[in-house]
Amino acid sequence: MHRFWANSRAAWRVVIVLAWTSAMFVVCMLCRYLVRLGSRDAELRVRSAFVRGWARTAMRLGGFRVRIVGTPPRYGCYTVSNHLSSIDSVLIAAVTGGVFVARHDIAQWPYIGFLTRHMDIIFVNRTRRTDVGGINERIAGALREGFAVHVFAESRIGDGKTVQAFKPALLEPAVRAEIPVHYAVLGYHTRPGDPPPSEAVHWGPDVPFKEHILGILRLRGGEAVMSFGEAPIAGTDRKELANALWKKVSAQFVPLE
Repeated sequence: MHRFWANSRAAWRVVIVLAWTSAMFVVCMLCRYLVRLGSRDAELRVRSAFVRGWARTAMRLGGFRVRIVGTPPRYGCYTVSNHLSSIDSVLIAAVTGGVFVARHDIAQWPYIGFLTRHMDIIFVNRTRRTDVGGINERIAGALREGFAVHVFAESRIGDGKTVQAFKPALLEPAVRAEIPVHYAVLGYHTRPGDPPPSEAVHWGPDVPFKEHILGILRLRGGEAVMSFGEAPIAGTDRKELANALWKKVSAQFVPLE
């Protein structure tokens, strides 16, 4: 009986989240087009507001309450964090309304790929080092335009127990532009009686995406936390900057239960 209700809950959430996402995407693209005629800065702010509104509601419809610790940056900033789950991006969108550096194959996913290709997502193939220079130019351009850019500096989803070393390559745009880098720590909690977040929210390396996301949607609910550091960190050497950011995030990271 418990399994039946969990599956029913997941099915209902899939339908309602997809409907909400589709409606918001259409309205957002229309508003962006109209505002763009007057001001690119106004378009950016409209996009950011729509993204935050969509993501916060999507998290709520998916059963998760968003909790923010500290002060999130909004525009023209660079932020890094740890990486735990597929819904990390939705959590970050709910808080900053920014753009992401995401793995290149997401652009080809059904439905999700279409949305991300039209919402300024920056795709990177980390297996091809020759791509890094072009990606850094796109990141630099997004920062100049005023976007809040977010990078999962581990370059992959961690094990939920520790924070992996941060990769320095994509920090180059921040170093060149002399932009201090903000850092944040992501974490999740589930309700009593549900599987712990280490099982239900963390995306393990051998778990198919469909199974992973349905496992999250079967939960009765939970809390998603994004905690920001007190102050951004500046640096003139990307390797040293990556290590300094990693130390800050590692010190504040709480392993998933």
